[in-house]
Amino acid sequence: MAASELTALLERFYEPEHPELGSGPLPVEPYISEEYFALEKERIFRDAWMLACHESELAEPGDYLVKQVPLFGASVLLVRGTDRRIRAFHNVCRHRGNQIACAPGYGSAKALFCRFHGWTYGLDGRLRGVPEADRFPGLDKRLHGLEPYTMDIWNGLVFIN
Repeated sequence: MAASELTALLERFYEPEHPELGSGPLPVEPYISEEYFALEKERIFRDAWMLACHESELAEPGDYLVKQVPLFGASVLLVRGTDRRIRAFHNVCRHRGNQIACAPGYGSAKALFCRFHGWTYGLDGRLRGVPEADRFPGLDKRLHGLEPYTMDIWNGLVFIN
């Protein structure tokens, strides 16, 4: 595009053809306001796919990654299962809400367990063990696995939603 064409194009957007754009400074409030940010999280990012990691970061069964995601206000636990599938879970025990993996970063484990009361989860997120299970009459382990995030892999990139 020639310089004269570019100039003509820019003038078209700033001339009287678009008076609603004005010529004054832009307001700063949308860029610094907590209220605007809360609305953006709710209306824009709530349903957006977020990059979590590359699948090579979880190379072997039992490898996991804990990520704090301030946008979700949550901790995400990504883990490669014994079936070699990568899964993403809320990093929260279904018993009392304690974190399963307490520190952000990488690790490896044969199972996931809550350090608070010892509930144990398989690498697929299923509840496997409950200490003193007799104190939980009627507990259906199938209904108390880790809560999954919607997750997908594209070109080796792991996204959560």
